[in-house]
Amino acid sequence: MKVQIYVTNADDAELCDSADVDLIGIVVDPLFRTPSSLDLQQAEEVFSRISNDKLRVALSMDSSIDTFIGIVEVLHPDILHVACDLKLLSPNALCETRSRMKDTDLMLAIPMNGPDPIGLAKAYERCVDFFILDTSDPERTDVGATGQTHDWSLSAKLVKEISKPIVLAGGLSPENVAEAIQVVKPWGVDSFTKTNRSDLSMRKDPDLIRSFVDVARTQ
Repeated sequence: MKVQIYVTNADDAELCDSADVDLIGIVVDPLFRTPSSLDLQQAEEVFSRISNDKLRVALSMDSSIDTFIGIVEVLHPDILHVACDLKLLSPNALCETRSRMKDTDLMLAIPMNGPDPIGLAKAYERCVDFFILDTSDPERTDVGATGQTHDWSLSAKLVKEISKPIVLAGGLSPENVAEAIQVVKPWGVDSFTKTNRSDLSMRKDPDLIRSFVDVARTQ
């Protein structure tokens, strides 16, 4: 079972690296629209602290092809994670993005609490290398970072109908990740809010990170 964890700083990236997290992600957003957003310079610093045997993931909340390609050209992430409102990004536009990325894979966020997530995934399947199944906030245009779970039975159905690797996200913690894996049977699991410290600093909790990895790997 692969483990993906999002961080907001270089020290926490090193912490995840030492805990053997497979995919280490950051939100690349020079407009700083969320508390977890980093600009390109900050993102470069975080990526520089991740060892080469781990995958670097850059998340963009934008829907612009030029923004996506700009991130890839500067940061050279292993994976670009697109987490925007898909009403603003057609499958053809996403396919064009994918065709312009040479050594970077593309992961697309599907809001599982939105309308027809399985149909949405099928519409974009030809354009992506991975899907991440997450929970969206109807008051926001991005997908994820809500700390809320969604209907895992629906996620399990999507996993069976889609051929691409699936990362399960949305409110996963050391306490519920085992059940989530047993129900959904994804390729990987993702955590952000539920592996943060309780002091609202958005820093990672070392014990929660290690526990999350250990539980996920034993499933």
